[in-house]
Amino acid sequence: MTDSDFDQGVALVVGGSGGIGGAISEVFAKRGSNVAFTYLSKVERAEKVEARVRAHGTKVSKHQLSLEDDEGIENLLKTLSEEHGKIHSIVYASGPAIKVGYVSKIPKEDWERVFRQDTHGCFNLVRLALPVLKDQGGGSLTAVTTTQFHRPELMGVLSAAPKAAIEMTFRAIAKESAQFGIRANIVRSGWVDAGMVDGSLDGQLQDKHYQALIADIPMKRFANPYEVAEAAVFMASNRASFITGMSITADGGMHL
Repeated sequence: MTDSDFDQGVALVVGGSGGIGGAISEVFAKRGSNVAFTYLSKVERAEKVEARVRAHGTKVSKHQLSLEDDEGIENLLKTLSEEHGKIHSIVYASGPAIKVGYVSKIPKEDWERVFRQDTHGCFNLVRLALPVLKDQGGGSLTAVTTTQFHRPELMGVLSAAPKAAIEMTFRAIAKESAQFGIRANIVRSGWVDAGMVDGSLDGQLQDKHYQALIADIPMKRFANPYEVAEAAVFMASNRASFITGMSITADGGMHL
């Protein structure tokens, strides 16, 4: 382990144009790491994140990427390895837009789409990243999931089920790949004030539902995205060098 938070190289944040992903990108930069982040389609949002990260004085690059594109993932990993010498951390902070609903009311097409874009996309990423991390002598993988792993929310299965599969995948990686210097950990996020109500849930939560959620959180507020980001960057850092296969929850006590 080095004295610094990170080895030389770059942190890759997948889903870095989102509220939590953008905050993670910034916190990496604050800690002195070069940053590369991906986005799917929201160019303007990605440009704003890029400007915020660059303000911290480290190198930053944005990359449009679909996790269903094997060649695109492989090319990005190769490019970052060549430009920075090493990818010291990869954080999966991505996820598709979802609709809340009871299991019996969820269209089959929605279920398949969310699993394809989230669970299968994350698997595709780590499947292709693991040989790169092994060849370079190790690195860290961190996935941002959901506090619903502790306590399912009513009508929240389409958010929780794909992330549960991601958690099990990361635990398997932790056990299989520790011998190669690769760590894999999870950050379980609660409700975050990062556009979740009016953004990824498309305004589906009315004020009465919002107030009910607040009442169910012991700290009586949503998280700031940087509070989740700090946990994710810690798990990726050398300060967590002997931690693998573990989950840390940042939800204001909602799981209790």
